[in-house]
Amino acid sequence: MNNHVILLSGGIDSGVLLADLRNTTGGYIHAISIDYGQKHKREQWSAFQLAHYYGASFQTITLPPEILTGPVLTKESLPIIRPPQSYAGAQSVVPGRNLIMVGLAVAEAIRRPATVHVACHDGDRLVYPDCRVKFLTSLRDAI
Repeated sequence: MNNHVILLSGGIDSGVLLADLRNTTGGYIHAISIDYGQKHKREQWSAFQLAHYYGASFQTITLPPEILTGPVLTKESLPIIRPPQSYAGAQSVVPGRNLIMVGLAVAEAIRRPATVHVACHDGDRLVYPDCRVKFLTSLRDAI
């Protein structure tokens, strides 16, 4: 299958994945950015720019604010403080974020049809449960 759907946050991990897809697999790439009310609006602009640069079609899906909430990622009044890697209950955890985003990407991939690609930073696995290999493997197997 030469069609690809990638969750593109605009950050380093998904940007590198997009570049790798373009340079190694070829085919049609559709990039999806999810706006769930996060404060990092710069990353959404970067996602658009990366998709354009690598020749991918681009779509932003805007979720209603009550779908995904996490205190410091969606509330303008709270500063983002990155916890140490050993801290497992970070304020920045948005429960179900990757589950919902991957679900949206899968829905798009079924429509096209395409393979879904997601980039998670290995260092985040200690803080964010939905960045762990076990979570991602279980999700892949369920799909």
